[in-house]
Amino acid sequence: MLKILIADDEELARQKIRMFLGTRNDISEIAEAANGYEALKIVEKLSPDIIFLDIEMPEMSGFEFLADAGKTGASVIFTTAYDRYAVRAFEVNAADYLLKPFTLERFNEALQRVTDRRKNPESINPDEILRFLKENISKKSPFISRLTVRKGSRFIIIDVKDILMIEAEGNYLKIITAGASFLHRSTLTAFEESLDPEMFIRVHRSVIVKKDAVKELEPKFNNEFTLTLSNGLKTTSSRNYYSAIKTLLP
Repeated sequence: MLKILIADDEELARQKIRMFLGTRNDISEIAEAANGYEALKIVEKLSPDIIFLDIEMPEMSGFEFLADAGKTGASVIFTTAYDRYAVRAFEVNAADYLLKPFTLERFNEALQRVTDRRKNPESINPDEILRFLKENISKKSPFISRLTVRKGSRFIIIDVKDILMIEAEGNYLKIITAGASFLHRSTLTAFEESLDPEMFIRVHRSVIVKKDAVKELEPKFNNEFTLTLSNGLKTTSSRNYYSAIKTLLP
């Protein structure tokens, strides 16, 4: 029987994996962690056989978690929306790499590979694993098109094209659309990597705006600007991002 740890900052993602695991009869225990620090504590107590590990989590990434955890004896299946980490995942001896959104069939395929590997590790050919990862990595855009956020007891799905501005607020981001705002747990730098740079631009260390949402730029001092967005909201750019602001100017 297998002990499982699910480490992902998105509750909806954890629920999906737990639901998929519920279709199996070889699981004895399932634990969940919303960040790398929680995962480290659970690893010490649970000694999991398999870890489903998200990569981009606030405060501590999946790779940083693995570095801190050391040799746990667990097989790691990465679960992420980004295919650009596949080779690095292989370098840290990942058992598999599930690209979100994944199906139950693909999920069970990953678990089968892990159980086979645990029973007979000598039979695993590294070249075969690398080839398998490459064959199963999507060719789709590396940038997200939708975002799931939690509001109370509900999960809200936001089209990224509807986002006007993102502001950093501690360990959270304030996602602003034309008619609402939502909190999303992430760092601004990590979230910026998931956005299409042709669509979004960082104008301050704590602010990202959608390019075509900027309707007015008012110069201030020291190469700073006041930006007015399509919904009337205003924000101020930093002089450190003046080169980015210049791309918005005619």
